[in-house]
Amino acid sequence: MGRLDLERKGDSSISSTADLYKPNSPADRSKPIGTKTSDYTILASDYTILADATANTVTISLPASPSAGQIFCIKCVNDTFAVTVDRNGKNIDGDASDMTLIEDESILVQYDGASWRIL
Repeated sequence: MGRLDLERKGDSSISSTADLYKPNSPADRSKPIGTKTSDYTILASDYTILADATANTVTISLPASPSAGQIFCIKCVNDTFAVTVDRNGKNIDGDASDMTLIEDESILVQYDGASWRIL
């Protein structure tokens, strides 16, 4: 991040010098995306999972041992069959049930160290 230096002058005014935050290039901000057509357990290297249940049911399992702060996005792109988000033993917003997504529905979750939170 940037740096901000403040200096109080004798007349009670404040002058500053700041290194402005410069966002990374668009390439640095890109996240992995992948389509899954069968059951899949999310890896730490994943970010967006497109669940395609055109031919069969698809269960996307959240990691069993996630690290605090991890964020994942799961989207159902076709629900001819069911798409289930398996919480893998951790609650999602206090709910101890797996979730079912319908077509074009998505969920963005972040692990807080104890459970998953819907963002």
